[in-house]
Amino acid sequence: MGLPNRQQHYLPSFYLAGFTHNGLRDGKLHVFDREQQISWCSKPNKTARQNNFYTLDDDVNGDSMFVEKTLSTLETGWALALKLATQNRVLPTGKQLEDLIVFAAFTAVRTKWFRERCSKRIDGREKERLRHLLAGSPNLSYASFKSALPNLSEQDYEQFKAFAETDDYEISYDNTWHTQRMIATAIWFFEILAERSWAIWFSDGSTPELICSDSPVAFTRLEDGPSPVTPIQLSENTIFSLPLDKRTALVSMIDRQIPSVRINAREVSLINGETMRYANQVFSPSPDFNWQTPIGHAG
Repeated sequence: MGLPNRQQHYLPSFYLAGFTHNGLRDGKLHVFDREQQISWCSKPNKTARQNNFYTLDDDVNGDSMFVEKTLSTLETGWALALKLATQNRVLPTGKQLEDLIVFAAFTAVRTKWFRERCSKRIDGREKERLRHLLAGSPNLSYASFKSALPNLSEQDYEQFKAFAETDDYEISYDNTWHTQRMIATAIWFFEILAERSWAIWFSDGSTPELICSDSPVAFTRLEDGPSPVTPIQLSENTIFSLPLDKRTALVSMIDRQIPSVRINAREVSLINGETMRYANQVFSPSPDFNWQTPIGHAG
């Protein structure tokens, strides 16, 4: 039986609401697709979602929606922590700070970008493994295949080997595997992030607005000016950034304490540049937004 048809958010609506024109779930959200070079207006509940993103192929406790329901429960605490940080513009403490860091960890891996990256790694790794086995393993010789498939001709076997050398096929895992990988990585990531020093950076009405994207977590290396770091690459002298709403960002470092401060227009533009570095879709309160990369590209 196929999976049920259900749209599931990889970025929650309560989070996207902070980037609408009025800061509410029914507010207007401008979406820009960088690959297709098109833009349109949307709402949080119709944005950053995909059919059956968390639906399990094998039911857990008889419930294929187990992960979606668990995430929905967690989001109650995440929404409260986010509200405290954005309204007060100060870093929460205690349970709310922990919830905010857990939210950051899940936001890093609860994305289409992370899943696509996993899929590409699996595809490349398993193809290479198959090619290696076919090239040198006696267990995958024609004779061994013939014993399992009596009707297999030597010509068919050679065609199969030749096909394995191409990229005309895809090796992938099911939705359950991807969802389990997401959860395991988020838990590991939270343990790493919990060791970092955290702060809230905020702007006022005199500066451009922060944007969000479908891959909003960024790590930027601070050596002779910021340079890009692959998301989830953790090292000293890197700054973590996650926009929390159009005026507030969560930041951290592992090797130094950073203060919660008001940021200027250039700093907003730099954060926006990092927010959209690995993104396909950008979410903004208005159709135009400021961004700048560390090497000076701007828009």
